[in-house]
Amino acid sequence: MTQKKTVANLTAAIRRTTGATRDNYARELTEHVPLDFVCVLVGASDRYHAAERALDEAEATLACAMDAVRKTIKVQTDIIQITYLLGAIPTTARTYVISLNDGTPEDREQAQKLFIEATRKLSKVMAATDDSASAQTLAWAAMSAAMAEQTERAAMAAYRSVQIMIQSVI
Repeated sequence: MTQKKTVANLTAAIRRTTGATRDNYARELTEHVPLDFVCVLVGASDRYHAAERALDEAEATLACAMDAVRKTIKVQTDIIQITYLLGAIPTTARTYVISLNDGTPEDREQAQKLFIEATRKLSKVMAATDDSASAQTLAWAAMSAAMAEQTERAAMAAYRSVQIMIQSVI
């Protein structure tokens, strides 16, 4: 196997593994590239794994919040509107978080308005039930999941950048 292919396989293995297995791959990688590069790669891998876990937790929280809202509004007759509202909150939260990173001030303002409006509409529907706080809980969970998703994406991009840098050194 060529040295470039070995380095590529090792950098990929470091991202996929943790603990002693990852440490073994890192030690092996130090035979091909400087230790400083390997340390940066392992650090990027740690950040990626932490972001991945945070995203999993945020998505689980969002799913629980959506289930709570669904259970509370079972008595509502307009199931199409409720389904739309449940989907609108996470979607507008993602749009808002993405606009914070990549959008213009106008994009951010519009995305924020859409998120607030979606939350307000669901709150109105929930006001007829005994649990009107579920809409706000859902909104916070959706925003948390959207931020975790962006963090995971950024951590993965950072890892890939370090990986490409290491592979280009060879």
